[in-house]
Amino acid sequence: MIKLPDELFRAAFAHSAACKLIYTPDRKLVYMSPGLYRLLSYLPETLDQTQFSSLCHPADLKHEHRQFSAVLAGQTAVPIEKRLKNSQGEWIWVQQQLTAISLSGQTEGIQCLIADIQDIRSRKQVEAAHEAERARLLMVEAIAQLGSWQINAETGQFWLSDSCYRLLGYQAGEIEPGDLLSLSFVHPEDQNQMRQSLNGLSGRREPADSSMDWLDAQGEMSLDFRLLRPNGEIRYVTSKIHPIYSEQGQLLTISGFLLDVTAFSLKEQLLQDAHQLLQRQHQHLRELGQRLLTSLKQPLSLTAPVVESLSAEDS
Repeated sequence: MIKLPDELFRAAFAHSAACKLIYTPDRKLVYMSPGLYRLLSYLPETLDQTQFSSLCHPADLKHEHRQFSAVLAGQTAVPIEKRLKNSQGEWIWVQQQLTAISLSGQTEGIQCLIADIQDIRSRKQVEAAHEAERARLLMVEAIAQLGSWQINAETGQFWLSDSCYRLLGYQAGEIEPGDLLSLSFVHPEDQNQMRQSLNGLSGRREPADSSMDWLDAQGEMSLDFRLLRPNGEIRYVTSKIHPIYSEQGQLLTISGFLLDVTAFSLKEQLLQDAHQLLQRQHQHLRELGQRLLTSLKQPLSLTAPVVESLSAEDS
């Protein structure tokens, strides 16, 4: 093995953006690369190596301790994410990968530990933006009583939003794959319609396939059906279903949303019932009027001959 002089080793990282730390097996920090000083906006003379541990966020120390323990035990430790405080007092998110170094021909075991530090602030910003967008989506879904879902047609794996679980009458993650695929959440009277529609999607789609004319211009399908919750409650929903096919016409995924329209359906049903009731009452009043008119005509017909005879006598 070629052993590099200490000066050459340090020169290799002098102008490198790589951020590395070197520890002894008892976790004593013996080297910090210049790239790490630059990342944290410190000058080498202003940050002593013995002070570095104080720059780690207290909540992340336990993760770092587990990583060190795993590597020292001969295990392959997964990277950890932690926060380091820069010279302005700001917390910077980094990812740390720890590797144990054992020199060949030596019997003492681990000679040192090398920590590779990677700046992941950009990734954390993207994740935070996605999480904020997801929170807004969940809020909108909860307010609108709307639930989204997706099924992988190849693996059978599915994903439901929290609002979709609630709409089906379950807690998040509670429903089993078998219950979902068997359509047990659909009202028994609507299951055949739902099953036929989904089976129609699962077939191979050829270009300009006329058998899929029931898909709208956006390649989606609309269904109205009833949900049967575990507690026996019935909810009316409308669903927009969007299938995605490969270039060969094979179904890949099915995604869509459920919108609870129970209040509108019940209101519409109440209006229909009220209209039918008014029609029956109107018909009943017409029949009653006709019977009254008939009953009034009968006494008049009986008295007509008497009136005529009296008129004849007077003359």
